[in-house]
Amino acid sequence: MNERLYKGEDLRLDRTGRVATLTLDRPPVNAFRTATWRELDAAVTAAAGDGAVSVLVLRSALDGMFSAGADIKEPAPSPDGAERRTTLTRGVLDAVHRAPFPVVAAVDGPALGGACALVAAADIRIAGPRATFGLPEINVGRCGGARYLMRHLGQATVRWLYFTGDTIDAERAERLGLVAWVAEDLDGDVERLAGRIAAKSPTALRVAKQSLNLVEWTDVAAGYETEQQFDLRLATHPDAAEAAAAFREKRLPHWLESPIP
Repeated sequence: MNERLYKGEDLRLDRTGRVATLTLDRPPVNAFRTATWRELDAAVTAAAGDGAVSVLVLRSALDGMFSAGADIKEPAPSPDGAERRTTLTRGVLDAVHRAPFPVVAAVDGPALGGACALVAAADIRIAGPRATFGLPEINVGRCGGARYLMRHLGQATVRWLYFTGDTIDAERAERLGLVAWVAEDLDGDVERLAGRIAAKSPTALRVAKQSLNLVEWTDVAAGYETEQQFDLRLATHPDAAEAAAAFREKRLPHWLESPIP
């Protein structure tokens, strides 16, 4: 059953089972205005606050267009307004990165500028054949968004995109590791992936996401030790015993919504 969790002018958030879907819908190109970032903030907050969500999908309602990035037709804000907008944007990207569940970005067509940073903040990116990625801010005398791309792409590639405003296509993004794979059936692949994730223990997913975020920038030994500590906590949770029992009995597991000890 589909449940509407949030509705704005530029996007909406729905949940079906344990899968939440945030859909950008601002024709013709999903240009991000300040109001869009406010709605993104509200939608991601709503998803994070819903204990029934196990995975969040970011997608576009527009065929062949994820987002062209910033709405350059929006009047320039005052210096104070510009500072508030940068704080808002930074907060949204951080909220996606730190969401208590995996975030999957389904990219059909261009994902440029702030939209490119948004999908780079997600955990998994699946691209359609028409997807392109880039940071064109330099073309209008601006800059930004590179730090999130640096989580997935090397310095040489990021600096090339940053200083030229060039884009990379879906196949190159896959070769470079920005996207997990290129899907001919993007909606179908993402639906199946989200369903597979949502079938896992909700508690284990949330702990695993927290663990990955903590160890991302640590050295190997310290990071693995941290990961082991999270695993030891999960080992004492009822879902661990239930997963083993379900495997032995060849049945679907019944997860418990109980806190981590």
